[in-house]
Amino acid sequence: VHNPAVSSLQYAPAGIVSYITPLVGNEAAIGHNLLADRNRNKEAIDSIATGQLTVAGPFELLQGGYGLAARLPIFTTAGNEKRFWGFSTVLIRISTLISVSSIEELSLQGYLWNISRIHPDTGAEHIFAGNHPEPLQDAPQITIKVPNATWHLALKPAAGWWSQHYRELVYLSFALLLLTLGGTWMFYRMQRQPVVLRKLVEERTRELQEALATLRLSEERFRIAFHTSPDAVNLTRIADGTYVNVNEGFQRLTGYTPEEVIGKSALALNIWQDPADRETLVRGLKEQGYVENLDAGFLAKDGTVINGLMSARLVEVGGEPLILTITRDITERKRIEQTLRDSEEKYRAVVNHQLDVLLLHKVAPDRYGKLVDVNQAAVDFYGYSRDELLQLTPHDIVAPEILQPLIEDGTKRKLEEDGRMFLESIHVTRTGKRIPVEVSASIVELKGEKYILSNVRDISRRKQVEARQRELEEQLRQKFKMEGIGVMAGGIAHNFNNSLAVILGSLELAQLKREQPDKMLELIDKARTASLNARDLVAQILTYSRQGTQGMKVIQLDRITEETLKLLRSALPASTELVYDEGTAQEPLFINGSMVQIQEVLLNLCNNAVQAMNEKGRLEIRVDHRQLTAQDIPAQYNCAPGDYACLCVQDSGCGMDAETMKKIFDPFFTTKGIGEGTGMGLSTVHGIVNQHNGMIKVESQPGQGATFALYFPRVAAACEDKAETDEIANLPHGSEHLLFVDDEPLIRAMWEQLLQELGYRITAVENGHVALTLFKASPEDFDLVITDQTMPELSGRDLISELQQLRPGIPSILCTGYSNKITAEDAHLQGIDAFCMKPLDLATLARTIRQVLDADEPTEHCPGD
Repeated sequence: VHNPAVSSLQYAPAGIVSYITPLVGNEAAIGHNLLADRNRNKEAIDSIATGQLTVAGPFELLQGGYGLAARLPIFTTAGNEKRFWGFSTVLIRISTLISVSSIEELSLQGYLWNISRIHPDTGAEHIFAGNHPEPLQDAPQITIKVPNATWHLALKPAAGWWSQHYRELVYLSFALLLLTLGGTWMFYRMQRQPVVLRKLVEERTRELQEALATLRLSEERFRIAFHTSPDAVNLTRIADGTYVNVNEGFQRLTGYTPEEVIGKSALALNIWQDPADRETLVRGLKEQGYVENLDAGFLAKDGTVINGLMSARLVEVGGEPLILTITRDITERKRIEQTLRDSEEKYRAVVNHQLDVLLLHKVAPDRYGKLVDVNQAAVDFYGYSRDELLQLTPHDIVAPEILQPLIEDGTKRKLEEDGRMFLESIHVTRTGKRIPVEVSASIVELKGEKYILSNVRDISRRKQVEARQRELEEQLRQKFKMEGIGVMAGGIAHNFNNSLAVILGSLELAQLKREQPDKMLELIDKARTASLNARDLVAQILTYSRQGTQGMKVIQLDRITEETLKLLRSALPASTELVYDEGTAQEPLFINGSMVQIQEVLLNLCNNAVQAMNEKGRLEIRVDHRQLTAQDIPAQYNCAPGDYACLCVQDSGCGMDAETMKKIFDPFFTTKGIGEGTGMGLSTVHGIVNQHNGMIKVESQPGQGATFALYFPRVAAACEDKAETDEIANLPHGSEHLLFVDDEPLIRAMWEQLLQELGYRITAVENGHVALTLFKASPEDFDLVITDQTMPELSGRDLISELQQLRPGIPSILCTGYSNKITAEDAHLQGIDAFCMKPLDLATLARTIRQVLDADEPTEHCPGD
């Protein structure tokens, strides 16, 4: 309120004062019914009738004091109908009005004055302001017009009009002039007041209408939100807990209609399943004024148990304190949670009763992530507690030599691409025990994140069984080898005797040609060549008969086939025609394989063929190259299309029917009589071909022979050492001191002279004990030890071991004609620099000695061995 004469502004909907500004000091007027007050309602009724601003009073105010009330009626329009809404009232205190008009200054100048009106109810003069409560006689009056009334201002000197000095008359005239001007100003102010009040009321009315519209919109929004909320919403009294209002969500949740619950309490309806939940609600409201997310159980009208998530808050509606409660139905969520818990318990029970280890870990970008779940079998297997395991990654439980290659060859990336993987590994327990395991890993997705689920199975027992099986298979294979050697015995003897005949004849002729040095040297060279051939024959037989699986390396299939057939040819019956076809290949056929196993395959197939022909017929061996497509590869073989070397064995024997061909590779299957065969020959052939990543095709019909075609993937040629034919003069020489140990006097004397010819100082002794005694006396005198392996009492291997203890790093060469006690690999592991097979030629030994003495790293075997 900006006018200084205005005390307050009031709004009275339907005539009842409901809003006052300022409120302080005017509280007593709130709720006053202007139309029902018979003592002061005349102006209010006139205002509604005329639709104009009216001024009531002056009269005693309810909030204290004496004042006027200017009331402007407010009407609303609905269609063409005009309806009375209420009043906008401006309250003017008389004291404030007089003070603002400055009329009180007349009292200080010695004048009597008062303001009066004609009372609308009694018709009598009513003086309501001034310093003289009675009507003034002989006093001039000034009329002041106000809405719906007329006021009179009376003024005269307190001492009378003629009792003053002329000067006072002049002063009085001046005062009357001022009074007239003041009266005129006051009249203007009073006449202007209704206009100001009307403008003020209109502004406040507009504000009130806007506030009411906002209030109605807010109430409508609340009503819509209250009744359309999917949650149960209700209002209850704080005093007795009775329901004041409920929404449709409450009815859906509980089954109670509003008529059934309003006026009743939750206790009376027995809605709470557990009274303790109600106590928690009440306690929270008392302590904090609100409760949030109270998980409680309720009983519906039909007795069904409902799970609800309740939030409540103290509110005030129409001056009455209430509790606003919102309850969300979480029955289905609770059911799902319980189902998940049951499922989790079942999952945990199943997982923990698994005998295999189960590991779950995250997929990390550059490594294997931390374990996030394990079963009880994992705890038992690794020896860690569950909490300890969940702090580990696969890096902590997989053997380093296994894990690093898996990381380097992209195994993790392949697993992520393919989704699953199967492999064998070695895991390490808490105590450091290394256990062979079989791992089946797969990618699973949980809550949008990728994990690796690994099933780990202990295969220690299986590995033991497999090792035993391999041992038995090796024993059986060795038996077959010996049988093969028996088959080849005639050919071996034939070839060996031929070499001996050349050696003996050449030496005898050399004796006769003593006078012809050139002829004698030529004959000696022939004897040397025949000796080397005999040596190679013995080495080949020893290699073939050696126990154990030979390592894979690049070998030449056509050359191995030719060498094997040399041994086999003379062993075949004269009635069997052996034909070798070199095929159309323009270059050698190299494969990655084992020479011994290829020989074993060829001997088994040839032996079967001879028996199938009843030792009479044509046996054809063919080696060639083949380009295979995917259509050429049977489904049971995991071979890729490409270039293959083909070894084909074809006979003209009795052949086989289709039923027999299905079983020929089964272990112990045989068509021969008891004692004639074991049924393991073709099974062995099939296993060896699989180990070489190859395949077998068989064609046969009864009475038309059989053809076995073996296919091996071709590889690039390996680097081979070129044979050296150095003459004695071109051999490497030296001056070092060599300790030579051999129990054969002729061999010892021969090598002593040969090595002396090369410039070496030689100490040759007959056994290991003598050599050990000499070495102990002066370990630094010898630069190299050359010893035979097979000697009485102290073997060459044990001698070198003793010498190494006396002088670590002593260069050594171990020679043997045959030994099942040591191999080249064993010698290398012991730190022996070179391993040579007898008989040795001078060139080989000379180069080996020089390599051992000059090399920083040990030489694993003699060149060309």
